[in-house]
Amino acid sequence: MAKAYIFDMDGTIADSMGYFDKALTRILDEEDIDYPEDILSIAAALGNDKVIELLSKLGVKGSCEEIGRKISDGMIKIYSECVKLKPFAYDYLKKLKNEGEHLYLLTASPHITADIFLKNNLVYDLFDKVWSADDFGGLSKDEDKIYNILCESIGLEAKDIEFYDDNIFALKAAKSAGFRTVGVYDGYNRTPEYEIRKICDKYITSFEEMMGK
Repeated sequence: MAKAYIFDMDGTIADSMGYFDKALTRILDEEDIDYPEDILSIAAALGNDKVIELLSKLGVKGSCEEIGRKISDGMIKIYSECVKLKPFAYDYLKKLKNEGEHLYLLTASPHITADIFLKNNLVYDLFDKVWSADDFGGLSKDEDKIYNILCESIGLEAKDIEFYDDNIFALKAAKSAGFRTVGVYDGYNRTPEYEIRKICDKYITSFEEMMGK
């Protein structure tokens, strides 16, 4: 039995990856830049600063500040008005909270969009702590070290933490750090499902599956 639960946001509890995908590929398409097919999976595990760095390396013109503005243009409005929780995500989070469990959130999104989304969807206060990857000095969710830091911050061993994510790179890193991992289905994920299942302790297609837990 886990003693703490850490959830990703985009693609895990938030039905947001379609918006993120369009925001990212629009910038690349507008500048006629080729990009790998799994660009969304790569970018989704990165913090905001590293997404900017990635786009710059791919050839997007402008300073880091200018590229950052290209990404953020409209995203605050989208996270405020359009992005919703995935089905049964609220129910599962509320269930765990009512049972006295400790819930945390780790997202690659910056606080400026993550906090707005979580508050508007009435789940911000269900989490003991909300972290953005930007809080960890340039680390991203595909690095083991960020999960080691989380263990220290929470005060638990990795084996006592259950981690939920849709992204294979984040799941691999969390698994390598010793976390119990739960893969979450997302329709925009271009990683074959069987690859994610291979590296997870459990895989779910909906949080409805967890309501009887």
